[in-house]
Amino acid sequence: MTATDEIVRSLTSAVDDLDAGKTQAAAAASHAEDVREKAAAHGWEGIAAGMQDVIDQFDNVQAAISRAKDHADEAIGHVRQIDSKMNPTEVKEHLTSTGSKAEAAEPAIGDAFNELDEAETTVSRVLDGGDPGQLLSMISEVNQTLVSARQQLQNAKSAADAEIQEAAQAGN
Repeated sequence: MTATDEIVRSLTSAVDDLDAGKTQAAAAASHAEDVREKAAAHGWEGIAAGMQDVIDQFDNVQAAISRAKDHADEAIGHVRQIDSKMNPTEVKEHLTSTGSKAEAAEPAIGDAFNELDEAETTVSRVLDGGDPGQLLSMISEVNQTLVSARQQLQNAKSAADAEIQEAAQAGN
């Protein structure tokens, strides 16, 4: 496996994790909607309103994950354009773009983490005395998936940076 194959593998793993995180966040939003509907049916407007806040936070998580995934997809595109006909300058340019796009996903992932923290706080507050366990578990699952995605993106950026150095030494 070539070094560029390893970069693509890391980026593809990150995209897979981001897709999984978005699916997990959607499932958590659906569960929060179920809780909101049950609370509203009982006339528990405070709980219903709090669950709407959680649903909105999960929607924001999904939007942030989509932004991160867009950057990761662009990074894959840059590295896949590298071919045997390129000179070292062209290779370095593509690798630099790859690393930049992988790094550009970081703020979006950070936004998702912030929204998850807010959702966790809201769930704990709104369902205090009830059973917040399932929603808290779902939040934890999304967090873990995003930690993995972040690590894969960092691995890809590091590998791209190392390959830039290698390309700079081509011919030596």
